[in-house]
Amino acid sequence: MKLYTLTPSVFMGFLLVVSGSAFGAPPVNPLLPGQGAASQSPKAPNYVGASLGQFQGGSFCDSFSRCNTQDQSWKAYSGVRINQNILMEGGYVQFGDLAGETADGAISTSSISGYTTAGIATYNYSDKLELLTKGGVFWWENELDVDGNGSKQDGKSLFFGVGANYDLGDNLGLKAEWERYKDLKLDGGTKASQDLISLGVTFSSL
Repeated sequence: MKLYTLTPSVFMGFLLVVSGSAFGAPPVNPLLPGQGAASQSPKAPNYVGASLGQFQGGSFCDSFSRCNTQDQSWKAYSGVRINQNILMEGGYVQFGDLAGETADGAISTSSISGYTTAGIATYNYSDKLELLTKGGVFWWENELDVDGNGSKQDGKSLFFGVGANYDLGDNLGLKAEWERYKDLKLDGGTKASQDLISLGVTFSSL
């Protein structure tokens, strides 16, 4: 099944749509997706979620004559609200596969995945829309294959991002995020920052 490409313009359009639906509503205390104004509590429930995204891996393609500069990605995550404005979240991210071909036909591939831990600060725009900013650490592994010769590299990088949660009701929510992962080694050599834009579904009240 073909997935639609998530571009920065699509991501910003989503935020504008949900912001417009909530415009004019008075600010209230932050909520998790799936909570209404009447269910606010200092001990908000845990949540789990999963998102599909678009990984922008342009620096991988610098030395190839033919190359794909992006691939579909996915991530799964869970978190808990420490208080009404602070959350802690852990997750697993699979960036997808990048492949490039040199002029003489040699093919190289790169596949990065790993685990994240992040702190999240929130601002509740309305009883439906919650804005967020996040920062944390990404423990990654890169499976490389250069013309049939496989190898693995691993490392630890910082990442940060912004996004929004939108309440769908019945403990369900939409989550849209832009994240930047610093100093990843896509080709086993030069470090570069890479972007991930994602859209997913969350479930709360566990």
